[in-house]
Amino acid sequence: MNHADVLREVRALAVDAAAEAGVTAEVRVIVDRPAVDTPVREPLVGTALEVAARVLGGSPEPRGSATSPTHPC
Repeated sequence: MNHADVLREVRALAVDAAAEAGVTAEVRVIVDRPAVDTPVREPLVGTALEVAARVLGGSPEPRGSATSPTHPC
């Protein structure tokens, strides 16, 4: 999934959630960096996948994540 697709999906989710609450939402990109790799065997990855499965259903596939703007690669 590329960054444009992710941003489009996040914006749509934010707009839908805001509409349900009777408010508006705006999603702005502050930093757009390439994905980094954390081995799937790391406990953090396992926990994140478990939470995502509970919230989203199914078995999410691990994907990359942007680094923090204060901790460059």
